[in-house]
Amino acid sequence: MKKVILYVSILCFVFVISFFGYKHSVPQELRLDGKLKLYTLEELEKTSTIIVKASLKEKVSTDIVFDNEKVPYDYRTFSNLEIDEIYENNDTSLKIGDQIKVVEWYANWRDLSGAYTIISSEQYIPLKSNMEYVLFLYQEPGKEYYEIIGVHQGKYTFDNYIAQENESSLGKLSTLEIQEYDEYYINNFKLVYDKYIKQ
Repeated sequence: MKKVILYVSILCFVFVISFFGYKHSVPQELRLDGKLKLYTLEELEKTSTIIVKASLKEKVSTDIVFDNEKVPYDYRTFSNLEIDEIYENNDTSLKIGDQIKVVEWYANWRDLSGAYTIISSEQYIPLKSNMEYVLFLYQEPGKEYYEIIGVHQGKYTFDNYIAQENESSLGKLSTLEIQEYDEYYINNFKLVYDKYIKQ
């Protein structure tokens, strides 16, 4: 009987350790379903301070503020990006090779109950290393960072699309780097590709 109790105790212990190990190693993703203004390509261009092709160098910092119940209500992540190409520049001091700070509206955090990621949009996927992005960025006067216009609407990567060289690949979320299928985004994706990449 003692052996049975010992085996059951060991199994329970292993289960508890595995459960908490999983909760801390695989972030639970929380996405907010907010309504965003839909931007045409022309509106993205008019709103932009700069339009660039850039790549992520490093995630710099995360700011996150919790309410009294430990629920995040204000959050953002800042990243440094290196400019690879400039398409539109209303900030004449910038040049190719410069680094700029960009804010993304998501945050990662960990507490006793596990690891979490919160993202301000159903569509947005945070910037990744080893990828180039065409970004429509706005800088509010007096701020040191740029913001991607329309959350996911001002961010395009063509790495997977060019690699597949196939129009049908637009149906794949991995090609688009968005979380859910979005016909409006796909239309802008084609327009941005034709104007800024295909040339």
